[in-house]
Amino acid sequence: MKRNKSKWKIIGLLALTVLLLTSVSCGQKKDTDAGAEKKTSLTDAVKAVWDGKYEYGTLSVGEPGDVLSNEFFDWKVNDIKTETSFYGRDAADGKVFLIVNISVTNTEDYEYEIGNSEFLCITGTKEDDEVETENSFYDEMIPDFSNLDAGDTLTGDLVFEIGEDIKEVLIDYEEFWSDGSTGNTNWIVLKL
Repeated sequence: MKRNKSKWKIIGLLALTVLLLTSVSCGQKKDTDAGAEKKTSLTDAVKAVWDGKYEYGTLSVGEPGDVLSNEFFDWKVNDIKTETSFYGRDAADGKVFLIVNISVTNTEDYEYEIGNSEFLCITGTKEDDEVETENSFYDEMIPDFSNLDAGDTLTGDLVFEIGEDIKEVLIDYEEFWSDGSTGNTNWIVLKL
């Protein structure tokens, strides 16, 4: 009789284990995306379009807080926000102002002329998806043109008007040389 009780205890434990495993696996979330096409990030899409079109230099990609470097300066995005009205201006219907606070440090041993127009906001893969910054219209913006002494840092805002439904953009800086060629390119990816 003692053996039968042990046998039934083992069978009971096995049944309980199977029941528990079945209930745990049934309660797990199913992967509803299995087999679904993965979305391509804006960065990957733009890279695919522009791959091989850079004459010289390299492409560096970062996120807010990352410091990117080129031949002239180091720069980073400190903060971002969107507004429909800003400093007395209203965004067009279906648009918002994207305000990107950046810091730029001159890494050369000479004065460097910089302006807000050196930066673009890329919202897609077409040429029309390159949005230029607004001209400087308040004191905290990166000026249209400014001289930055060797080793000095300039911090201020870039302002772009973009579609209100846009969820990811690239802030772009590309070196242009006096002979018309291009050099290093920096992209900072912003998730909105």
